[in-house]
Amino acid sequence: MSFTITNPELIEIVNEYLETLQSCNRSFLIGAGCSKCAKLPLTGELADLVKAKMTAASKSKEILEIIIKNFITDPNITIEEYISEIVDYAAILERRVDKGSTHPTIDLGGKTYKEEDLKSAVIEIQKLIVESIEEKNFELKTHTDFIKAIHYRLDNGKSQFATPTNYFVLNYDTLIEDALSMNKINYADGFRGAAIGWWDTSVFNDSGIKARLFKLHGSLDWCISDDDKLPRRLKQKSKHTAYNFNDNVLIYPCATKYKETQNDPFAQLLNNYRNILKQNDKAVLTICGYRFADNHINIEIEKALSEAKNLTVIIFSEIDTPNDNPTLKRWFENKDFKPHLKFFTKKGFYHNDITIQDGGKDIDWWKFESLTEILNK
Repeated sequence: MSFTITNPELIEIVNEYLETLQSCNRSFLIGAGCSKCAKLPLTGELADLVKAKMTAASKSKEILEIIIKNFITDPNITIEEYISEIVDYAAILERRVDKGSTHPTIDLGGKTYKEEDLKSAVIEIQKLIVESIEEKNFELKTHTDFIKAIHYRLDNGKSQFATPTNYFVLNYDTLIEDALSMNKINYADGFRGAAIGWWDTSVFNDSGIKARLFKLHGSLDWCISDDDKLPRRLKQKSKHTAYNFNDNVLIYPCATKYKETQNDPFAQLLNNYRNILKQNDKAVLTICGYRFADNHINIEIEKALSEAKNLTVIIFSEIDTPNDNPTLKRWFENKDFKPHLKFFTKKGFYHNDITIQDGGKDIDWWKFESLTEILNK
């Protein structure tokens, strides 16, 4: 594809954005839409793929289908909400056991389920998510070009940018880390080690790293060791009984037992996300491929907009205008937030009271491949 805009004012806006990336601390929030160009399924498509792989009339499939019916009126629901719902029900039964109930069960869709039924369903769904993604023949070129533009073209050949670039990734796939490796970018992802990695978030503070990767919803190559509450990064070929690892992948949401504690990797990553956004150095957060459906993610952006006065948030979105998304509409109407927000939408550019369009034509700069082209101009 070839991305083009004809309005000189928009061309100048794009050039200003590129200059900002060269002069500020940089962060990117990468949503599920950024994996579409690599021919991987969106989170909203995973439920159907997972359900098709489940054994007919199994308890896990029954549970998933019951949960799906609870959200049937919401077209934007994703498989993460389904898993969260099952985890919540399992937590209710876990609490009942802790309080002395000897036969705790819960009724769903007219059927009765035990805690182990719910937890088994979560494990099976997570495994099938991994299978559904890994079986796809993905394309890495766009992501490789994206990383190359940031760390070579925008850095003007310097050996290291002033501070590491932060990548907050909501996808389970490994496209961003693969692209970083393909471009020989030294990055930290919360693990030490190689094929078998162990969790150690101090790696984010190591000297010499050019990028920090925060997988806020987990990853295909995360798993739980039988003797460790924190994740291991484990390549598929390394899985072996001798290592005392099981096949339970760790993707969001995690077991509620460790939520918001030092034993929860997601809480630790969210804390890093929160702290980086709130830093008062001159910074820019670029958001692409995200529909603003995750309250945990949105809340921290809101807090940062309230507290970090040197933060600019750049939003590339497929909506027509900021008013077409309830979260973005609320931010755009906030007089304190508005100066710090810039929207690149299908219908044009929006900042403060400025609206610039390209002769009424739709602009596809909200696509990840288009953003990559912009970065490479």
